[in-house]
Amino acid sequence: MPLTFLSPIENFSYIITFGCVAIIFNLLFLVLGTIFIIKKPELNYSFGYRSGFSLSSSKRWRWCNKIFFRFTTVSQPIFLIINIIIFTLSLIYEWSFAWITISFAISIGILIPISLFIEIYGRHKFKNEDIGPVKPLVENENSKKQEIDDFFS
Repeated sequence: MPLTFLSPIENFSYIITFGCVAIIFNLLFLVLGTIFIIKKPELNYSFGYRSGFSLSSSKRWRWCNKIFFRFTTVSQPIFLIINIIIFTLSLIYEWSFAWITISFAISIGILIPISLFIEIYGRHKFKNEDIGPVKPLVENENSKKQEIDDFFS
């Protein structure tokens, strides 16, 4: 049953938009998780689970990303299937776009508990580890700054 304040055309366009975005989001996280598990990139500022905690050491980086991407490669196929089913049923039975919005919000919202787990449990697990700047990142940032300075000079 469509919402009364939306015309059938508006409801249909919202269903298409939110449904496609939800499916693309789930596929993106699934692909990124698979790539990360296979390739295991080194500590960086552009790809992976990045927080102050995870970027503080290479050991923490590997542990945080292992937990996060294992969770996403398990959970995102489930949410992908759920989003495809709700998207299809919304198109067939002209359900309200709210169903797709709710399923998309749940597939995004499920990442919050795992992030909290990583931050809280990880800080407890690594509480005795010495924290200092990670040398590869410091050297990498210095070389980037030098390249920028060389470009503008």
